[in-house]
Amino acid sequence: MTDARARGGLPSSERWSVVEPILDGALARDARERPAYLDDACGHDALLRDEVERLVAACERLERDGEYLERPAVVRFANLWDEGPDQARFRNAIADRYMIENEIGAGGMAIVYRARERGGSAVGRSVALKVLRATASAGVAARFRREIALASQLSHEHIVPLLDSGDSGDRLWYTMPVVEGESLGARLRREGRLPISDVLSVLGDIARALEYAHARGVVHRDLKPDNVLLAEGRAMIADFGVAKAILAATSPGDGVRTSTGASIGTPAYMSPEQHAGEKSVDHRTDLYALGVIAYEVLTGVLPFTASSRQAVLTAHLVEIPARPSTKRREIPAVLDSLVMRLLAKRADDRPPAAADVIATLVSVDRRD
Repeated sequence: MTDARARGGLPSSERWSVVEPILDGALARDARERPAYLDDACGHDALLRDEVERLVAACERLERDGEYLERPAVVRFANLWDEGPDQARFRNAIADRYMIENEIGAGGMAIVYRARERGGSAVGRSVALKVLRATASAGVAARFRREIALASQLSHEHIVPLLDSGDSGDRLWYTMPVVEGESLGARLRREGRLPISDVLSVLGDIARALEYAHARGVVHRDLKPDNVLLAEGRAMIADFGVAKAILAATSPGDGVRTSTGASIGTPAYMSPEQHAGEKSVDHRTDLYALGVIAYEVLTGVLPFTASSRQAVLTAHLVEIPARPSTKRREIPAVLDSLVMRLLAKRADDRPPAAADVIATLVSVDRRD
């Protein structure tokens, strides 16, 4: 038995040949029939049963949302939170601190307003005010504010800072500067793959932000192109620390109206350990997401696409993607290999830290 199996790690390709038929059999049966089926299929192999049950749980999580894999995290939360805040009530509750000017965006998790500060040393400063759709108790709000306050200590040129947070009118909210520019996601949707020189610049900026945050114990957990903002010739990561703050505010039994089993992250960019529902993930989950982003900016496509949600989840768990160079011949070999290392299924097989990614990027000859 390997250490990875003892820890409940992800199955190897050899192990998958054993797990897959049992998983298919479990999914083909009604939930009430599965225990007896697994008793027979797994026998006394408790580790095998645990692996199958974790994968079944992950697949069921997908089935609860018909478009789970196609939706970013904020949209997938649409059916978990109650309706958006009553604007008049919220405006009145926050009026002593912010003057809301207009709505500039909305998703399943939050509504975003452009607002101006009214108090403190930055009177009149324009901010993006993100208001979560969740309503929360006082204890939950305190935990949310504490996590946002910790994340707000991050100060780096490639991280969009969090400025303030609170709860007003029973709504959790936080603020960040208004960044004039576009997201990496918007650029990808408009242009497709990027020039190699731009790829190296964007990935380098993201990696430097990750290096800084990880050194301070902050993991993003929802890194994706739509959370990477492009402005003034540099890339900046937005919403650092927000995922953990939301997790702190959605723990079972804590007075937040949400469903159980919700995970933070956008499926196309989530690490295998996130897809497997592991409770604790570390900085290497961000490195996996960086690998997905790297693949996409180099090739114009995601590393895993399939006709069904279960097939995509399975791909993230056990399949090896085609090398980026098979889709774009001029990709430097060193960069090609780096992306594949970042996309390793087991966290231990990825680069150990963002600093290693930076060193590799610096070594690449910047020619498109």
